[in-house]
Amino acid sequence: MSAENFGVSRVVGLGNRCDVDEAEVIEFLGDDSSTSVICIYLEGFEAGRSFIEAARTVSKKKPIMILKGGVTSSGAKAVATHTASMATDSKILDGIFNQAGVARIHRYMDLVNMAKAMAFQPLPKGNHVAIFAPSGAMGVLAADACEKLGLRVASLSEKSLRKLQEMTPAWLKVSNPVDIWAAVQTQGFERGYRMGMETALDDENVDAVISIMLLTKDSFPANLDFVPNLRLRYPSKPLLVAISGDKESFDRAKALLESRGIPTYLPVDEACEALATMYRCAELMRR
Repeated sequence: MSAENFGVSRVVGLGNRCDVDEAEVIEFLGDDSSTSVICIYLEGFEAGRSFIEAARTVSKKKPIMILKGGVTSSGAKAVATHTASMATDSKILDGIFNQAGVARIHRYMDLVNMAKAMAFQPLPKGNHVAIFAPSGAMGVLAADACEKLGLRVASLSEKSLRKLQEMTPAWLKVSNPVDIWAAVQTQGFERGYRMGMETALDDENVDAVISIMLLTKDSFPANLDFVPNLRLRYPSKPLLVAISGDKESFDRAKALLESRGIPTYLPVDEACEALATMYRCAELMRR
């Protein structure tokens, strides 16, 4: 059982393998029509060349992500007793994964958070993101997170800025990240977020949108249908949502949105990290 809202097509465990290795599994999953994203936990591999060749071929058509275990001295000792794999220098691993077209991830929950985003959404065509936040502080933190991860805060067009300013009280100067809460207070939650996100998705300078929503039991909107509806109208641009508020509202919003293909996270880093990995995979596939 899982609290996540996306499916797992195949699970392959190679801990006690005999004559099947990672390269063969990657080749199999590359041809598997039920698999759209390949996620790997890896402690070590013996046939490095065949691994690189298999991953390089498959990563041109499907994203591949790897979580490498045993990267510290303590972890390496544990790996040695677990699968007898030898430790590999982190820089060497990065080089191997880069040659193979594989995106490296670093935490266990990345296997869920990144896979969810890519199972639900298209890969971005570029790294310019529009950010909507219910406060200036959250917008600043999201902008910091995006830039640290290789994303760029998009320069919105004059047309977009004009539209956003028209729906925002005059005392607040609109820019990206967009402090959407002033517009929400005058336009209402659904209209404020919908008009703002629609404007960004319609902007040719924007490759993806991250929308942080403040929801509580007392302020939960009548529905959030406008979010998946926007996703259908702009199918080529990733749209990720982060929910700030109480746990009940987060769980409710996550179930509603993810059942309709909108990856949903806690603010602010997880959504930024997921989008950055999506962009990394897109770059590796294009390369």
